[in-house]
Formats: sequence, structure tokens, C-alpha cells
Amino acid sequence: SEQRDEYVYGSILQLNNLRKILPVIDHYEGYGDDQLQPNEFIRVSLEVETGADSVACWVYLCHLPVTGLTRIESGRYIKCNVLG
Repeated sequence: SEQRDEYVYGSILQLNNLRKILPVIDHYEGYGDDQLQPNEFIRVSLEVETGADSVACWVYLCHLPVTGLTRIESGRYIKCNVLG
């Protein structure tokens, strides 16, 4: 969504060895030139709200069409039961 008043909830992890770990996460998310094209996700750096503050984070965003997919109105994927 492009709406500023909509949120997606998740977890923030601090990575101690970014150069070593980020390629592993990229592979898991199917992101990169060596992955199937077009990538299902893209990785971008965004300011993420943490309550009173914000922090710059790498975030994976869906890069494929979402038309026809079930929208998670709450923004809380982990608590969502889209399968019924």
C-alpha cells in the first residue's frame, strides 16, 4: 500500500556481520541477480517505526503483482488466518 496510515508489523533483527548474513537472507527471500527473475521480493532501506522512534532497516517488499491475493487488513501476517 502507498497509504501512510497503514502499517505492516514485524520484527527487527540486528545483524552483527551484515556482509556475511545479508546474502544468506537475500537467497532465502529469492532476491538477487542469481535468483529467478523477476525477483518475488526487492530489498530496500526504509525508516521503520518502533513506537516513539524509528530506525533504518533493510525491508523486503513484494515485487510481483498482488491482484487477487487476500489483503491482510490488520497488517499482522503472523496472526493472520488467510486459509480459512
